[in-house]
Amino acid sequence: MNYPNKALLDYPSEIVEKCKGIEEILTAINTDGSHLWKIRSSTKWFKRKFALDLRDMKIYYSPSSKNEHCCIGATQPQIDIAEISEVRKGWKTELFNTIETKQQKKNRRKSTASPSRRTVEEDCCFSIIYGERKGKILDLLAPTPDIADKWVFVIASLLNWYERKKLEEGYELWLKEKFNLADADNNKCLTFNETLKLLHELNIDMPENDILKLFNEANTKLATGQGERQVLDEDEFMVLYFNLLKRPEIENLFNSYASQSGVFTAKELSTFLRNEQSGYENVSVEDCNVLIKIYEYSDLKRQGLLTTSGFVSMLLSSEFDIFNYREHRYICQDMSQPLSHYYIASSHNTYIMGNQLIGKNSSEAYVDALKRGCKCVELDCWDGEDGEPIVWHGHTLTTKISFKEVLEDAIKPYAFVVSPYPLILSLEMHCSPVGRLKMATYLQSILADMLYTTDVLDDLESLPSPEKLQGKILIKAKPVYGNKKMKTKAHRVGRTVESRSELVTKSTKNFVISSGEEARVTNSQTTTVTNIEYRQSSTSSTGSTISRDVSGDALVSPLRININSNTGQKNASDIESDDSDDDESQTHTVTDNPTQSSRDALCSLVNLVQAVKFHSFEKSRLNGKCFQMSSFSESWTQKTLKESPLDFIRYNLRQLSRIYPAASRTFSSNFIPVQFWSIGCQIVTLNYQTRDIPNLINDAMFKQNGFCGYVLKPEDLRDPNLRFDPSDLSQKSPIKLKIRIISGQHLPKVEGNSEIIDPYVELKIIGLPQDTTENTLTTKKIQNNGFNPIWDETFELTVKYPELAFVCLRVRDHAQSGSDVPIGYYTIPFNSMATGYRHVRLQSIGGEPLSPATLFVHISIIK
Repeated sequence: MNYPNKALLDYPSEIVEKCKGIEEILTAINTDGSHLWKIRSSTKWFKRKFALDLRDMKIYYSPSSKNEHCCIGATQPQIDIAEISEVRKGWKTELFNTIETKQQKKNRRKSTASPSRRTVEEDCCFSIIYGERKGKILDLLAPTPDIADKWVFVIASLLNWYERKKLEEGYELWLKEKFNLADADNNKCLTFNETLKLLHELNIDMPENDILKLFNEANTKLATGQGERQVLDEDEFMVLYFNLLKRPEIENLFNSYASQSGVFTAKELSTFLRNEQSGYENVSVEDCNVLIKIYEYSDLKRQGLLTTSGFVSMLLSSEFDIFNYREHRYICQDMSQPLSHYYIASSHNTYIMGNQLIGKNSSEAYVDALKRGCKCVELDCWDGEDGEPIVWHGHTLTTKISFKEVLEDAIKPYAFVVSPYPLILSLEMHCSPVGRLKMATYLQSILADMLYTTDVLDDLESLPSPEKLQGKILIKAKPVYGNKKMKTKAHRVGRTVESRSELVTKSTKNFVISSGEEARVTNSQTTTVTNIEYRQSSTSSTGSTISRDVSGDALVSPLRININSNTGQKNASDIESDDSDDDESQTHTVTDNPTQSSRDALCSLVNLVQAVKFHSFEKSRLNGKCFQMSSFSESWTQKTLKESPLDFIRYNLRQLSRIYPAASRTFSSNFIPVQFWSIGCQIVTLNYQTRDIPNLINDAMFKQNGFCGYVLKPEDLRDPNLRFDPSDLSQKSPIKLKIRIISGQHLPKVEGNSEIIDPYVELKIIGLPQDTTENTLTTKKIQNNGFNPIWDETFELTVKYPELAFVCLRVRDHAQSGSDVPIGYYTIPFNSMATGYRHVRLQSIGGEPLSPATLFVHISIIK
């Protein structure tokens, strides 16, 4: 393994200066490398040597001996600091939680435990979270707590520095990363051939002779590499690249306001800003002098002059983004209104990381959702081993996770990491009385003062505001548990349907599918899963079918598992939807007697968000309490939206409603949430783990109020006089949106394809039916240019309800054969757009930034 040499131990002065106390610690862990153990399980530890290289901003560690000796060309394992999202001290991941549980069991039977067996000390443990969607975890064990503390301190300091650096010099950081990747022999310079290859990777298609000319012009140091070939160092390559980075569309705009070639005065800059850019109508010459000092890098800034390069830097800054950061970067809405007046960022089956039937469940899914601003997460709670409550998608083959660990590792540390406004825990209870009592105990002991435990008065007229509930966690669940006979609501198919609990016991409990499609049941009886099919009874919104009752609630899951066993064939069909949120949906008689303490403990935690069965809008209007809420299926809500939109809007004025995806969405697809927001539904739940358009819309919606997880509903949907019908916008004045799509910059290639792309841009509006674009608008295709394509095309659209309209841009690569492949997306609320000349920062379908890929556009809105 190659470790940083002595020269590299002279750390970059900027890092040492910005990260106080880091130099001494870096030297201590880097001089000879640092021995840490990679933890794979409680018994699988792998000792590796780790080192930090700040020149490359990477963590390196030695490969396994298997890779070293058996794999030709094996690369040294590394983690880029840019890929790390966080570092956690102690046991804060699933693997460490599993190890903790095993160690606790061993401690309880010390007499039989081997005295020589090693243990994992929590103070010596830390974890690095990194990778795409931050889905990779490196769990590490240090020899001592002091070494663990040093690693955590260094990585945390570097992450803070890197985030600040990205804001200041994100573009150059990206370019330096590309340079390092192209530097095959790691000698900090590029030959001409390496330069050609890198430019091709950056979607630049130019004649080789033209690139050679630029290469020679940039090669001012005349350095040579191996074989006496001319090479460019990092600084010289930057010069070459910026010479390529001509922006004729911006130069033309610049020259139209400049009185002398190549420079702006502060007065000319103020004229441009007042004429073209929203938010700068009253900008002064003095203000423009400040902008010149910020964005101009040459010595001309001392003379109060802005060059074209400085102008480009200014337009690429967040201040000139299409998203109106000046008004929406921070909380900009009134947060003192009742909770029912807000849309709440909400997740469906939060614990699932894949599909709904056989996906992995993880507490990391909660961490991801909470860090994305989610303010209502779901926990389906069941009895686990030894009476410990677990979170699980019942009657499926998904994995199980500890309820206690979800609270400790996800809910408590991340509940308010995005904003202090309340978090709702939506509990779906399937536990025994003992399990419910344990749940209540864990909620109180772990969340403590974070829990909202104030009793509600029966005559409460409206819910408290998000402002008043800051720092509090609300429990959504059935408020009463007791001895009662539950109605059988399962769909019968030619026979009496057994209770859900019996079905679980006889057919579906604790299945694990092996490579031979063999299923094993806890009673050691081996059966074979012969068929997994989708049962059809009535059509759902997605084309699949499920049975429903008269209210539209899903009665059965579309999943049907047929099992051939040694005792004869059993059909575990008609498994109910977990999302009915209704105690009556269970089909068995409750014979267990909850202790008074279990009832009281749980009841004391359920107050402002009490889940009740919905009967009718009329009954809710006459007798409903503001703290009572109901959950509604996707298809029933779609039907009601058409038939009784005003009744639903009236209901949502005082009470919360939760909308959940159809049970037929087994692969965790999502609906477009706008349709349900249009009738005031607050808790519109999506499968956050899915990379799709609905999640991009959801992210855009909740970005517009400082990304705090709450957005104030439009005034029409808060008006008790009910003058708004989302199906009739005839009284609304049309607003004209004009978008000029000018150019693109640094568009990425199609993954897995080395060809230079032929990009074009698609544009549409998603909103209320009258506003949604019927046909997607598209620009022309630009051949062989993903580096700086120019379209310069203008489109006009009309919107009548901008409060719930979203402008969606998508860049595609035109394929000579097959389907055109999307390569970048951007979705923005209509009312969050800034007008004038703006840059659009493209994202992947999963919402990750594709920096530095941008579109350059001009926006005008005419009311």
